Amino acid sequence: MIEETEEFINLQKELLRHKFLYYIENKPEISDYDFDMLERSSYEIAKTLGFNADKFDDPQENEVHHVHWMIGYKEGSKYEN
Repeated sequence: MIEETEEFINLQKELLRHKFLYYIENKPEISDYDFDMLERSSYEIAKTLGFNADKFDDPQENEVHHVHWMIGYKEGSKYEN
């Protein structure tokens, strides 16, 4: 369980970073497909850890409820890898 928790935390940081680069900086580093695969991994780990995660079938539908929703992300913050 500890390994999943650490993996989940690191994945959330990575997702936040990619969202920041995509939405704020307009400089994506990965493809949409690769981002979707990270989201899928996030969803699977979230289920394992007992989070009430959204269905992955339509991540756009409930974006504000995702466990990794970007809140106050800034480079150099504790969310950065």
